[in-house]
Amino acid sequence: MLQVRKKMNFDNAIKRFDQLKANSRKDTVKVLDLSDLQLKEFPELVFQFPNVTKLDISNNQILKIPKELADFDSLKVLIWTNSDFEKTEFDGNQLVKKIKIPKKTSIEKLYFSDNQLVAIPKAIKKLKRLDVLDI
Repeated sequence: MLQVRKKMNFDNAIKRFDQLKANSRKDTVKVLDLSDLQLKEFPELVFQFPNVTKLDISNNQILKIPKELADFDSLKVLIWTNSDFEKTEFDGNQLVKKIKIPKKTSIEKLYFSDNQLVAIPKAIKKLKRLDVLDI
């Protein structure tokens, strides 16, 4: 049953993704839900929606957010929960999950729970506008 549910969720997510690509009024989209797409890289598609204020990339395996996100002034909320970070780096005596977030983003709310982190990533401390951090 769980396997069938996962397959259905993935199929629905792919349909959402295809609908987004076909959207001719990209400037009207405020919320972009790219969760559950099994993405391993940040989708460049996001930059086609200049007025997105909320981006959900949960339940993917994205490790790096591109530098260009720093120029994406409309984005205020980033939901990056339950991502299965596969890459790790040995730092002293422990394995640290490595992620990258650009320093100069307009992100005010970062939802980052359920990521099996062993430490708060250094990049988060550099987010100047951050008001809410959910780990």
